[in-house]
Amino acid sequence: MDMVRNFHMAQGLGETSYAHNSRLQKEVIESVMDMTLSSAMKACAAETVSIADLGCSSGRNTLSVVENVIRAVCERRREATRQLPEFMVFLNDLPSNDFNALFSLVPEFVQKLRAEHDAGGIFVSVAGVPGSFYGRLFPSSSLHFITSFASLHWLSQVPAGLLNMGEPLNKGNVYTSPTSPPSVVTRYFE
Repeated sequence: MDMVRNFHMAQGLGETSYAHNSRLQKEVIESVMDMTLSSAMKACAAETVSIADLGCSSGRNTLSVVENVIRAVCERRREATRQLPEFMVFLNDLPSNDFNALFSLVPEFVQKLRAEHDAGGIFVSVAGVPGSFYGRLFPSSSLHFITSFASLHWLSQVPAGLLNMGEPLNKGNVYTSPTSPPSVVTRYFE
């Protein structure tokens, strides 16, 4: 199976979509937000700050992380220079991600930031970067801050040797589980 083209979360904004079923991911993000914001404030002194979210998926979690990073950078910059940077935000996921649902949230996101920063005092541009983050996505030295919360655990490819005479060894699972045979666990580990 071609993971880059075929794998994606449930699309859209409906009841079964990833956008409405990502509470656990939100809890993970919130548990490390202080550390994330501290790192963002240290890393972002440029006039134009480039931020990338690798494995962004399609829900509000993506924009809430970026929003908090932008707020933290603006707060630090106001303390130091009073001049806000411009922001370039890159949202990356596999090409099969529901970028349409994600980008339908962008106008409200930008409007909210502008309202918080005196209407014209902030510029935010958002772009999609479809592709696997296991390959190169950006030019050298082009990003100031990169975030990736609930995506790095995905493998770049299915481990070899998970079939026995054409039958899957890991019966119905795309991950290791308590019912996975030891040979499957070994293959994932390798």
